[in-house]
Amino acid sequence: MPNRRRDQSGRLARALSVIAGLGLVVGAVAAILFSVLVATTRADIARSNRILLVGSELLSDMKDLETGERGYVITADPNYLAPYYASESVLDSELARLEIPDAQRAPLTREVTAKRAFAREVIDSINQNGEQSARALILSGRDKMLMDQVRTTVHTIQNNASEDITRKERRQSRWSPVLQLIGAVGFSVAFLAVLTLAILRRRAERASIALLSRVMDNAPTSAWA
Repeated sequence: MPNRRRDQSGRLARALSVIAGLGLVVGAVAAILFSVLVATTRADIARSNRILLVGSELLSDMKDLETGERGYVITADPNYLAPYYASESVLDSELARLEIPDAQRAPLTREVTAKRAFAREVIDSINQNGEQSARALILSGRDKMLMDQVRTTVHTIQNNASEDITRKERRQSRWSPVLQLIGAVGFSVAFLAVLTLAILRRRAERASIALLSRVMDNAPTSAWA
């Protein structure tokens, strides 16, 4: 009977050890996945926010470019070209800073290049052929069409970035509680298994001490003489 009881205790101890190990593994994996989720979401949202910011800067500078171009057409005063030259100096860097796929970058680059080329054509026209020639180019409607194309493309890119932020926030809101719960359950199971194992071992030690004490108490006196 004692041997059978010891065997059962041994099997229980091994089972508790396995459960504790599995609980720790599950809790650790859940904690790691939670950390990765938070870090990935933070990085993705930061990138999308940069897209929104740079897109707004690009649109603002494109408007300044157009303002300088049209101001020069109306006044023929070179001072009105200051916004044009200021915008020309930063547009390339802004296009490069946009963290978007090539499938989005290529059409935007073409549209910005076309708008810049037309603005340059208008300025060259007023310098070479006079105000009437430049105004005819403006009134053709091409200038507005090119600017509308740029504006539409940038707004589409920004809308995609905003939607991406929403998706990432929803994903984190959906999975964070699940991973936290799994981690808490895993670590709790491991703690309870270790605690139970410690209690059982403590009881076994007490039983062994009690058994040894009884044996010594019942031993013949002559055996210790």
